[in-house]
Amino acid sequence: MVAFELKTKQDIQDFATGCCFFGCGGGGDPEAGIVALTEVLEKGKPLQVTSFDDLKDDDTYASVFLMGSIAPKTDEIIAKQKRNGVPVDPPYSPQEMLSKSLDVLEEYTGKKISALFAIELGGGNSCMPMSVGFDKGLTYIDADAAGRAYPQMTQALPLVMDKPCLPVAIVNGYGDTNILTRCVNSQMIERNGKMLADSGFGMVAHACYIMSGKEVKDALVPGTLSQCFKIGKTIREANEVGKDPVAAAAEAAGGYVLAKTKMVKKEGKTIDGLYYGTLELEGVDEFAGNTYKLWFENEYHVMWKNGKPWITSPDIVQCVDTKTCHPLTNTVIEVGDFVSIVGVPAREQYNSGKPFSVMNPRYYDFEFDHVPMAEVLRQENA
Repeated sequence: MVAFELKTKQDIQDFATGCCFFGCGGGGDPEAGIVALTEVLEKGKPLQVTSFDDLKDDDTYASVFLMGSIAPKTDEIIAKQKRNGVPVDPPYSPQEMLSKSLDVLEEYTGKKISALFAIELGGGNSCMPMSVGFDKGLTYIDADAAGRAYPQMTQALPLVMDKPCLPVAIVNGYGDTNILTRCVNSQMIERNGKMLADSGFGMVAHACYIMSGKEVKDALVPGTLSQCFKIGKTIREANEVGKDPVAAAAEAAGGYVLAKTKMVKKEGKTIDGLYYGTLELEGVDEFAGNTYKLWFENEYHVMWKNGKPWITSPDIVQCVDTKTCHPLTNTVIEVGDFVSIVGVPAREQYNSGKPFSVMNPRYYDFEFDHVPMAEVLRQENA
């Protein structure tokens, strides 16, 4: 059964907007995702996402995704590229990297992949893999591995739940290919991927998680892609009729408008293939007089209010343009921007157990505990 279909360029834009909304400041470049899906649509190929309920136990599933920082290249990185004799702009597009990684995985394993699932939600990392799947005529499932974006492979439900990840086919922008066949633990799968991204001066494509439908059923968050499509349409339609799009999006997502702000300071740097940094913001309008700070490791994980820890992962935090609710990755937000911050409660799967253990502030070495967003706001309003 078809969960939804992207029939027009507007549908694609709505979908990418919704994916970026759940990207938590990361999740890849939505504009690249829009271009990738539009190219497949213009070939006349259907962009139909299949219902999670239609998972077939005996089909072979896998995931393709990009890893690495989307931060702009520094002069230092460009100088390293030149010293190593490679072009600043790699010849392989993200779609070509993803497609080749899947080809390499199939060739190495001798298995034919029949369907793909998204590894996370994000403007790039949901849309570009989807474009590759549709271009190859594969089924794409209405689900993903976390219900949000996240910085480390070890935080995805499949790895958390000890599902098979290896072998992993990895391709960089120059077409260099690696296959991981053995790693001592899941952390080393992550580290190998990040180091290959760093050595390739940018993103790398992964193809992995070969599983049967029976294996994959309890390792995904169902219905998340259709939710992204809904949120994207909600934002556009609110703008068209003059409603507050930020409030509309928060309501549609079951979340809250946490703050309306102006950004006053930004710090960020890439370390080992991850983009780390902070945003400092001052409240405006009804939030005037408050100060806020966001810490990110690719995505937002800790938010302070007036100097005190406030909202933390696994709850979802996203910055959007205050006027349009256009979701913003942390790479494009600049000092002086007027930014609203929307919060959405964590996916049920991450509220306890092993998933919670890898998606809370102590996992990121902060010395305070997670308090669920709904409880924090209830206490404030009591």
